[in-house]
Amino acid sequence: MFEEAAATLTEPYPGCLFASYCYEAEQFDRGIHGIITATMGTWRSRLGEQLRRVAERYPPRLEVDLESLADAITVVFEGAFIVSRTYREPAVVAQQLRHYRNYLDLLFSPDLA
Repeated sequence: MFEEAAATLTEPYPGCLFASYCYEAEQFDRGIHGIITATMGTWRSRLGEQLRRVAERYPPRLEVDLESLADAITVVFEGAFIVSRTYREPAVVAQQLRHYRNYLDLLFSPDLA
């Protein structure tokens, strides 16, 4: 549903406040850094669990680290926000999410033949 929500953007998304904290982590104390790390861990864990469920039902066609794949959605979002703002093209976010979704489809499709 991320892709569908992003497709409704009419202006480049301003970015992620959480990402701003990550980028500027040195301006915060260890407590804030701990919150950032814990939150990223929560996202990794929740998304990783969903991917494990998918992988159990549809074994991946290629070897893949599911924890890293879980992190990739954050990477796609943040990168898409940057590119969208740079080019002032709101559609970039949905396009990049489509690439991630396509990758998941290809990775977990039982048979493409």
